[in-house]
Amino acid sequence: MPTPRSNLIVVAYPSDETLGFSTVCRNASILATGDPKWPDSQSDLRAELQRAAVELKATKANYLGHVVEKVDSPAFQSLVKKLRRQKVDGRIYTHSPFDEDTLRGTVALAAAQAFGEVWVQAPSGFALQVNVLKRSAFATKARIINTVYASRIRTEDDAFRMPHTALLGVEAFTPATFEEVMHGIALTRSEILPFPDAWGLFSSPYETQRYERSCKLLLEHAAPGSIKTILEVGACEGSMTLHLRRAFPQARIRALEVHPEFARRLHMRFRNDKQTDVVQQGIEEGPLQADIVLLAEVLYYVEHDLAAILRKVQAKYLMTSSEGDFDLELARKLSALKWRLLAQETVGSCFEAVSGGPGNLFCRREGTTLRLWQPT
Repeated sequence: MPTPRSNLIVVAYPSDETLGFSTVCRNASILATGDPKWPDSQSDLRAELQRAAVELKATKANYLGHVVEKVDSPAFQSLVKKLRRQKVDGRIYTHSPFDEDTLRGTVALAAAQAFGEVWVQAPSGFALQVNVLKRSAFATKARIINTVYASRIRTEDDAFRMPHTALLGVEAFTPATFEEVMHGIALTRSEILPFPDAWGLFSSPYETQRYERSCKLLLEHAAPGSIKTILEVGACEGSMTLHLRRAFPQARIRALEVHPEFARRLHMRFRNDKQTDVVQQGIEEGPLQADIVLLAEVLYYVEHDLAAILRKVQAKYLMTSSEGDFDLELARKLSALKWRLLAQETVGSCFEAVSGGPGNLFCRREGTTLRLWQPT
């Protein structure tokens, strides 16, 4: 008889294995990384995890006491190395990249980078494994939480209390690659991840549509021959820059990007294009002057006076792309500065796979309003 394969459950906190992974713990190894809420309770947390593992019929459990605050940190890479030392011949289960708890998402990303593919909790998208707990199994889950982890249910800090929805009766999972987990986190966090094309801007159908409709709007009002210079602020890794180059092949493009790693990749992408200048520079550091100035999906990040930035713009045409209340505020400020709205178009919000193509994890692309302005 063949030896059954052993799965690995990688979770952030002790109790997570019970709350969300109880149906896949039997004969599995459990690894909990570390709980920053209880820095003086390491031995208690380790003992509680061991007790829960016995109840769930896991083969072993390990509490690392390893806490990671940021993805772009030595602590994150150290966690990846520790995970790679684990010997696994079955599936690796871990958290969803969309988990509202930052540490859980970070742990999921570390597991995905360590193993290449993981089975993540599937609150959004297509679930390939759905386990519905029988009443006896659910009762066991509730008993473990109410006895083994009783002191962790209600902490003094409201932010750390287990929510009313924590005790799941259905545990669903889906396989995801490292790239999918990484895209999922990048699209739902403000943290900038140090990985190529973190937001999936090159693969997303939504983003491609936004670029194409932006260029179409520009071409409807600005003949290519009349445009000699283009300034793109916040060019990231050059996805929109490529569309601009095709739409305005004779124009000289100046692509600004403040993040050093993105600027490096942007430079590598256009190093042989003599008509495109890549400059590592922020929006506040120099003039904003060209025939066309693009301020698309970038003004959200302006930390100082937005009106002061807008007063610097000198252009035949200004294109903005933003959404919601911020878009309305931006439109009011530009109107007050004597910019005239020539045209606008809405790119609607949509759900799509984080990979941009076939996949099981889906996220919401926000949608945006493209506005083309001209000075009065």
